Amino acid sequence: MLQSLIYILVILLFIPILCRMVRLPAIVGYILAGIAIGSNGFGLVEYSETINVLGKTGMIYLMFLSGIEIDIGDFHRSSIKSLWFGLLTFLIPCLLGIFTSRLLQFDWLTSVLLGAMYGSNTLITYPVVSRYGLQRQNIVSIVIGGTMLAITLSLLCLGAVSSICEGEAGWSAVLRLGIYLIVFLVLVVWLFPRLATWFIKRNNDSVAEFLLVMLLVAIAAWLADKAGLEAILGAFIAGVALNRRIPALSPLMNRISFVGNTFFIPVFLIEVGMLIDIRSFLSGWTTLVLAVVMILTKLSGKYLSALVSGRIMHWNCHERGLCFGLCSAAAAGTLAVVTIGCDIGLFPIEILNAAVLLILVSCLVASFVTEHAARQLALQEQFPDNISLAPQKILVALSNPTTDTALVDIALLTTAQQDNSSFAAVAVCNDEQSRDKAQQLVRHAALYAIAAEHEMQMFTQVAANTANGILEVKQQQQFNRLVLGINFTNPDTLGDAAIHLIHSAHEQIMLYRQVQPLNTVERLRVVIPEYAEQETGFVQTFENIRNLASQTSARVTFYAGKQTIEILRNLCTREKRQLYASFREMSDWNDTPAIAKEMQRNDMLIMLLARPATVSYNPLFKSISYLIAEFYHQYNVLLVYPEQAGTDNAVSLLQENSTSAERTPLKGRFFNRKFFLKRRKHNENK
Repeated sequence: MLQSLIYILVILLFIPILCRMVRLPAIVGYILAGIAIGSNGFGLVEYSETINVLGKTGMIYLMFLSGIEIDIGDFHRSSIKSLWFGLLTFLIPCLLGIFTSRLLQFDWLTSVLLGAMYGSNTLITYPVVSRYGLQRQNIVSIVIGGTMLAITLSLLCLGAVSSICEGEAGWSAVLRLGIYLIVFLVLVVWLFPRLATWFIKRNNDSVAEFLLVMLLVAIAAWLADKAGLEAILGAFIAGVALNRRIPALSPLMNRISFVGNTFFIPVFLIEVGMLIDIRSFLSGWTTLVLAVVMILTKLSGKYLSALVSGRIMHWNCHERGLCFGLCSAAAAGTLAVVTIGCDIGLFPIEILNAAVLLILVSCLVASFVTEHAARQLALQEQFPDNISLAPQKILVALSNPTTDTALVDIALLTTAQQDNSSFAAVAVCNDEQSRDKAQQLVRHAALYAIAAEHEMQMFTQVAANTANGILEVKQQQQFNRLVLGINFTNPDTLGDAAIHLIHSAHEQIMLYRQVQPLNTVERLRVVIPEYAEQETGFVQTFENIRNLASQTSARVTFYAGKQTIEILRNLCTREKRQLYASFREMSDWNDTPAIAKEMQRNDMLIMLLARPATVSYNPLFKSISYLIAEFYHQYNVLLVYPEQAGTDNAVSLLQENSTSAERTPLKGRFFNRKFFLKRRKHNENK
């Protein structure tokens, strides 16, 4: 057993290196290595129950990753397209398979089951898409949704044929399957997210969160298997259900993807290779002819479905190639159908051997096609639109060990996954004696960022004044975004350090107060003052909000004036940078307290503010701390002061889309406690 483990670890270590040297997809390398070390090759590793369990775990892990890495907003909005694609990618290969099976003189039940096998597919090349950072593209969401439908239809055909062969077909079997399916969906889709939210709110431990997620995935796979579905389908649905609780740039996501991509998924590919017996094709022509027919039927059916879907949905050639590469590989679904078909006596042993060769060839073809298409799409993704924003250098100011990870989270999740932004943490101490405590604080934040695969510079600064210490580090290192914590314990002021920084620095400043973890937030309510779109850093701030919404899969509602909403709609509809949001017109900043009545549990408030003597400044901003303490004390709050100096390439775009070059004079009245209390009483009476 230990010798087998050594062989597998050697493969996991050296196969990716060798594949990069010869420009071969790593997926192909793992499968070929499995053929070599298996009992059908050199016999170095015996196919055992342990290998089987690890391989099934890898397949479940692969489908779970595909569920949590998709853009859940695009997934919901693309549901109709996913439905059509799922029907096409199942029906076209299925009907073609029934036709070729009848030509080979198989009976109708065998032909239908073979057609269902051709219609199913496994997202075995999904790690390639993830490696190129394309997992949140709309086409990937469509293909994944369609794949799940194809697998479901294939398994339903398998269950129907099995019931007919065993004499159990009837309404009772259909009713039993329906009841099991409803119970499964209620538990996984409704209960699991609520259980995860409850656990995360009460346990600030990323290791415990990881173990909880793994437990829920295992339970979902087991429930799906007991319901008469395949375990991989349960794992995918669990991934979709937990998607909002696992942000892409978080230590939890890093742990999940690292464990899967480093061990479980490669072991699954090795297991697939160990099942392949090349010698079985030399024993006679029957198996070889069957294998050729099955390979041509599978690949041509999937290619036609990708071509037809691409024509309907206006995909370019690389998108069609990516679609074909993702859906053409055969693995777990094919093995399930063929194995059960042999068990019930419908398939001869030659079909099982031919199916193994089908798995090998389809995985090889899918790997090369996906690699090429993903690389081309990734190159196009580098130039998404005509707005050019410089990479951000982000400085996180730390002062409290209980809030340092929250500030790192907001800094990471408001940053795009694939830009060149850099991060740093600073802690200011009053004297040399307290420097050790400050160093420990920034070191803890840096380790937390490393867990999310982001390097973070560490600074400790000795200064009599906290704000001056932060400003000194900012000026020396030329940071263009500051992230600070704030607790609003004093309703009369934001705090001396925050006020000093707001008046002394023109860079973007974020003030964040966390009540619950960011991965439990379900809606962002963004309040924007009049003329905010005229500020230099407005587009960058919008991008930060879009990044946060994308990574947390939270819904977004903007509250702004009519003309500002028109600008926001334009920004939300840019190609490949869409943000699906709702808009509420807010004619006066005095209406801000009324938004509290619309706030729900797991909502987060984001407010764009401005410094004095700037175009979007409102005197009411002076009482913002009292507003938060009085009306929004139980919610996460993020206050953003956009950059308000220099030039920005995006300003001209906004001005071109503005409906009016001239605005009415700034209106507003000074906020005070009497006004707030009067407004609150008025709203309650309404």
